[in-house]
Amino acid sequence: MAQTVQTDRAHVALIGTLDTKQAEYAFAAQWLAANGCSVTILDVSTRLPFSHLDELPALQHVQTVSPLELFSASSDKHDGATPAQLKEQASRLERHDLRAALVDGCLAFLRARLRSGSSPPCDAPIDAIASFGGSQNTSFACTVMRNDAFKLGLPKFCLTTMASGDISQYIGESDICLMPSVGDISGSLNKITRTVLMSASAAIAGMANAYHARHTQARGADADDQRTEDRPLIAVSMFGVTTPCVTAASEALKRHGLEPVAFHATGTGGRTMERLIRENYFAGVLDLTTTEICDDLFSGVLSAGPDRLVSSASTAVPTVVSVGALDMINFGPLSSLPPSLEIDAKEGAGPLHVNASGRKVWEHNESVSLLRTTPDENRRLGESVVERLMRGLRAAKSEGRKAREVKIVLPLHGVSMLDKQGEAFDDREARQALFDAIESSAARAGDEAGLIKIIKVERHINDPEFAEMVADLLVRQLQHAS
Repeated sequence: MAQTVQTDRAHVALIGTLDTKQAEYAFAAQWLAANGCSVTILDVSTRLPFSHLDELPALQHVQTVSPLELFSASSDKHDGATPAQLKEQASRLERHDLRAALVDGCLAFLRARLRSGSSPPCDAPIDAIASFGGSQNTSFACTVMRNDAFKLGLPKFCLTTMASGDISQYIGESDICLMPSVGDISGSLNKITRTVLMSASAAIAGMANAYHARHTQARGADADDQRTEDRPLIAVSMFGVTTPCVTAASEALKRHGLEPVAFHATGTGGRTMERLIRENYFAGVLDLTTTEICDDLFSGVLSAGPDRLVSSASTAVPTVVSVGALDMINFGPLSSLPPSLEIDAKEGAGPLHVNASGRKVWEHNESVSLLRTTPDENRRLGESVVERLMRGLRAAKSEGRKAREVKIVLPLHGVSMLDKQGEAFDDREARQALFDAIESSAARAGDEAGLIKIIKVERHINDPEFAEMVADLLVRQLQHAS
């Protein structure tokens, strides 16, 4: 079944269960091979005795890695085992454990074929990873594709019956492309699935060929393109209600020869930013919009998890932090609010609502409702901001890095478009509770080196002067670090 992969072709790895989906994988592999790609199919079937392997057609430019080969690669305990011994060892595992071993085997195979980091360089590097299937296949393949080994930009594609509803569990913080399969991927082809598979294969081939060309041919970029590529990247967090600040700060960064990369604070955005910070993509971090902490603490729908705000401190990258949109907890439509926050259906029209307990709710649009944070919640938020930064600073020290000062800049006149004099969420008491909690928490955090510096500014977060100031603070940190 196996053939030598040609290195002058883009190399696509397909992950799937050939015992139940052989027709679809053979069709896609043949299409990809006919359109300039080499293909390796990683067969992750779990139904012993793998008799389907005897039925696989031989295709030019296509090789297959069997489940037993992947199982063998999953652990050094299998070294030297014969196929019969491997099959016997696999047969003793529960299906869940066998799938876990096959995930490890896929990771071992693919990691050995990355374009960077392999020593010696591999002779057939991977240019794309793809999969076709339902919930089991999608979950398996996306678990592999989400692994930190597969950096941003390596094409990752999944044709799936699960491309509807909440797909965050499959994508996580990665750049996986999901495409609806329309018909089921069930082991037989028909006019609809053949058409969809052809479109999916064309997308995979296009991405793989572009990635292959980018890494094997001269860039051919002109001087302006090269200067843009060489600009240091700056991570910037944003939300709709902090957009004026982010826009102005980004323009200021560009004037200093920096390239801002904005991340929308939607939970996934914050997690992705944290991951890329850990992977050393950024020269600096301008974390202006830390609103995802509200959702993490108070059960909103846009949480980025308990490690939001930790990575920049732990990696010692120059960082300026602010408190953008800490005045709001995000929920879905008004109808989705929990019982304690329900709005009276007879209550007046308009985007601003006040529930029975006096909590303000702003209907941002038909899909998003914003709950104003209270003074008590703001005290917890302030404490959490400092705790997370301190956790990162302690991690830097424990990992042998020299921790770097983090500046927290507080806009005393408001933290979002809604938190401003005369606007719906204007609440001096809540703002002051937030600012006081940050100051008091920093004072008692055990920060002997004084690495958390608090700067209070008599401005609103969206004032141009505030944006210029935070950008300038970060630029000065970068200059000091160089």
